[in-house]
Amino acid sequence: MIKIRYYSPIEEVTKYVASKANGKVLELGPGQVPFEKATHFCGHSEEEKSRFKNYSMCDFSSQVFPYKDKEFDFVYARHVVEDLYNPKHFLKECKRIAKAGYFETPSPLVETSKYIEGDKSEHKGYHHHFSYVWSRFKEINLLHKYPISEYVDVKLSSNQFLDDKFMWNNYFLWQDDFLIKHYEHEKNFNTIKDYPNLMAKAINEGIYNSLRFKEEVLNV
Repeated sequence: MIKIRYYSPIEEVTKYVASKANGKVLELGPGQVPFEKATHFCGHSEEEKSRFKNYSMCDFSSQVFPYKDKEFDFVYARHVVEDLYNPKHFLKECKRIAKAGYFETPSPLVETSKYIEGDKSEHKGYHHHFSYVWSRFKEINLLHKYPISEYVDVKLSSNQFLDDKFMWNNYFLWQDDFLIKHYEHEKNFNTIKDYPNLMAKAINEGIYNSLRFKEEVLNV
């Protein structure tokens, strides 16, 4: 059973990302814990709109963001990408409106582990998320969470990583541009034949990225 669950922003990470964010900063989906450097906000919540100044309404999966090209120096989105049914559109719009940015999502390790949402939660990961999201250098990867993932037993000796708060997230800092790899059923892979290997790939590359980012943050 999981000892501690890490849902909140990690202080060391937030401080490190804040050191990279200057000028006009847009936070997408601010939620209850807004980014300290944000000067503008955007989302689809009337409740958020009532709490934040410079807040614009937008459906991240379908609408063009209400901003000009490269209008922002930095864009910040924590635990947003995985919630969207069209994350590729969201990422492309972020590249269009900003010069740099940061995306944080649950790690594939967490999304493929049981009891993440509680001691009685036998489903894998978070029940409402659409995608596995992970980074590989300057590329962000997207893989849909198909129902079959509940029955795929990925043989990895990685449970010990869940005791490390840094392993609960995937971290992606970018400058100028980045690549998007969207794995699509029957275009890039066959769900029955290839999906378990893709899940293992996501977990392993996600662990490597989280360890690398942890070292980068703690060595500052």
